Amino acid sequence: MSLIDPDVKLTSTETKIDPDIKIFQRRWGPKNESSSDVLFFCLPGVGVTNVVFANFGNYLAKLGHQTQAPDYRGFGRSSGSRGHIESFEYYYSDINLLLQKLHEEAPSRKIILVGPCLGGAMAFNFLERYPHAPLSAVVIFSPLVAPIWGRPNFLTIMLFTILRILTPKLRVSVGGKPGAFWREGHRVDEIVQDSFNVHQVSLRYLDEMQKCISSLKSMNFRLNWPVLFMQSEIDKVTDKNVNIELFAKIEAPYKEYIELKDTYHDAVNDATREVTFDLLHKWVQKNIAKTN
Repeated sequence: MSLIDPDVKLTSTETKIDPDIKIFQRRWGPKNESSSDVLFFCLPGVGVTNVVFANFGNYLAKLGHQTQAPDYRGFGRSSGSRGHIESFEYYYSDINLLLQKLHEEAPSRKIILVGPCLGGAMAFNFLERYPHAPLSAVVIFSPLVAPIWGRPNFLTIMLFTILRILTPKLRVSVGGKPGAFWREGHRVDEIVQDSFNVHQVSLRYLDEMQKCISSLKSMNFRLNWPVLFMQSEIDKVTDKNVNIELFAKIEAPYKEYIELKDTYHDAVNDATREVTFDLLHKWVQKNIAKTN
């Protein structure tokens, strides 16, 4: 993977949220021809920067679309305490502000919210809080609903409970297991070696992340936009069956479930990604008009 593609226009911006917080974003788009009116707004997962969407952005740009992705506050090139957040509510508020700015920039633009892994869980939480966000569709990739590594033992839970109160900014490792996100032997060096990745997050962040995931159990999934739910067949990070049950709960003007054959959890970077991107492009071409 390369962040830079000679056939794609890559730009970056900083959006000032308040005097102390700036959100860094990247945008990929067609270089030598006019863009479609579709923009994918992508939500990163745990610890990673918007670099994870370089494959996605470059490929969709060559099909005429734009992709934009932020670094959350405290992550990547955005400001904020490194790997720490007091509440995910700040993230949801930031996402809403960024979407509103994109809508004001081009009111006729069709913005599609894209959420893989934790970004998928965050997308659902965001949509519950902002049901009138200026969106045209929602695309979810294997959301982090039920991690297959299971529940920690009692002593670990007790220690975490005590430490999160006493030292909420204490940071712990979030290193992923090799071969879980994409197949072994398929190493995406630019993601792994990105010096702006956050390899440790605070206990408060972990607590907020767990709240984000747990809230999905009782959430109202009545959405105002078409929904595409793409689930990796070989998912070694989250429970595919639980995600299928979650999809069944979604009420939307139109929804579709696609299982990505022979694909690991990180579908936007796995070796099969181009098949995934083509399926997404065809779905958008066929169904996005339903949001008019």
